[in-house]
Amino acid sequence: MNSRLNRLSELKKIPKIAQLDHRLLLDGSGKPFFLKNMSRKERRKLKAASRKIARQYTLVLQSLYSSGVGFPVDQTMRQMAAEYTHRYASSGTGNQPVSFNYFEPFLNLKLMKGSVAPYTELTPETNHLFYATDFFDFLTSNDSDGLDVSDLLDLPEAETFHFSNNGVVEEISFFDAKGREYIFSGFSMVRRNDSIHWFLVAGEKLTEEEWNLRSDEGTQKIDIENIDPWKRAFLTESIESTGSSMGAPLKLEGADFAARTLTAGEFDLKAKKHIERSLFIETENSYAVFSDDPEILLTLTPKKKEQIIEKALDRIAQADILWNLAEGFLQLPRYFETRITIPKSLIKGQGKQHGLKGKGGKGVSADYVAVEAVSIEDNEAPSIVRRVSMPVYSTETEGHWRRLKLGQSGKDRNGCPISGKTWVSKSNPWRNERKRDSTIFVKDSLAVAKSRVEEIYAIAAAAASDEEAVRTGNGELYVLRCTLMEEEVYKVGWTSATAKERAKQLSSATGVPLSYVVVESWEHDDPEALETEVHAQLSPYRINNQREFFRLSFASIRKIVITTIMRTNLNEDKS
Repeated sequence: MNSRLNRLSELKKIPKIAQLDHRLLLDGSGKPFFLKNMSRKERRKLKAASRKIARQYTLVLQSLYSSGVGFPVDQTMRQMAAEYTHRYASSGTGNQPVSFNYFEPFLNLKLMKGSVAPYTELTPETNHLFYATDFFDFLTSNDSDGLDVSDLLDLPEAETFHFSNNGVVEEISFFDAKGREYIFSGFSMVRRNDSIHWFLVAGEKLTEEEWNLRSDEGTQKIDIENIDPWKRAFLTESIESTGSSMGAPLKLEGADFAARTLTAGEFDLKAKKHIERSLFIETENSYAVFSDDPEILLTLTPKKKEQIIEKALDRIAQADILWNLAEGFLQLPRYFETRITIPKSLIKGQGKQHGLKGKGGKGVSADYVAVEAVSIEDNEAPSIVRRVSMPVYSTETEGHWRRLKLGQSGKDRNGCPISGKTWVSKSNPWRNERKRDSTIFVKDSLAVAKSRVEEIYAIAAAAASDEEAVRTGNGELYVLRCTLMEEEVYKVGWTSATAKERAKQLSSATGVPLSYVVVESWEHDDPEALETEVHAQLSPYRINNQREFFRLSFASIRKIVITTIMRTNLNEDKS
């Protein structure tokens, strides 16, 4: 079993004295006490070996900083690897920060060749780029049939999958009922045994005034009161070199006033519950960490524990929307595997290469390959109507993992032997006391908002005419729009009912609070035939041959519809 103990097994090869922070081994004169018992030759040999290891550490860190494709998610992984390697090199093996518990699964622990000096190595990585608008359109369309998280057990083990938001990060944002607003730049996941470990790189959007206020708050001193005693020497020295203040918030790359915020966690794929979650608010000199892991509370007094729990739950609750997003992003592997199926008979004999298979190119720091979105099959697949639901997963409250010392064995939740950790059957109801708000509101970019002004006027005009209109046709041709879609993308179709009823039907089928609105509709005696005519005119602007979405301005669509209606009416009159 590739347990956490196996991942950290190299640490067992390190002598205990080498595992300690060297600051704890200094005598009154500030020199390591063990040097007194060494001969001059031994001290020279130790110094030469230390220099060699220092050069190796430098190469490791240079390699980390110079590698990757440059997206925030893969760079975050490298920053963590560099931080953990630095701590191993400078202060022993027991000095890792809380973030190590969440980002360690994305890394492998190694020893320098010919030594017992530990460092972190990146797991194999696969990078993906996607448009957030297209992904959320996928989630709310018939293309998605929801997600059984146990399917993620099929992911290769110990391989990191990065998913980066392609485009301007502020083009789409997410906010809750209390007005807190977030944007995101990427999501990463790795499978270790039955768990998915994940992290989300996001930013809390602030006004300039709020940003300045937080920057002023950044002058507050870093609190090390609750830090483990054996870590204080290292942190005290670090504070002396970087300053004792927390510092201003860090900006999320690509945004003006978005405070960089990380969320990370472990999700049990079989129990379908969160095991651990943590929120990291990054400032210039520190990480503010808020976690629901009971293990970090073991050394606190009951009063202090209650205060820490209350503060952590408050901050975790404030970031509800980020947990919701992370759960949605678990569908990203499914999204990249989704294909629109067409029968081979439709293209047989055309002699053309279809799709994007094999296309790509070289970027500044990476090669890019287009993912095929069309699958051509010998047999025509039947149409399947699917629905997507966005479950809100709970947090485990009747137990948690306790990490054991190297070499120790424990038992899992079923009583079976397991190495490196043991399942503690203990009720922690506070972990799930505050019910999550499962509602996510998605805000368009300003460009999209401006483009909808024309639509709003059209809707108002249509509504005014509807009040006095008497239905005379057999159905309606409609133009609909979903606020989640890219600007100037519309759905054009027909219904035997009313356009408003059709919009309501499409909206309710999504299972999320994103609705279609009727831009305009036209009653007609034969709306299906009218749709065929209009689609023929709109064919150059169709996004996907299997769907009724077109990319062009509403004014152009309206002109084509009205012209087609007038032309068909004229032909009927002549006949």
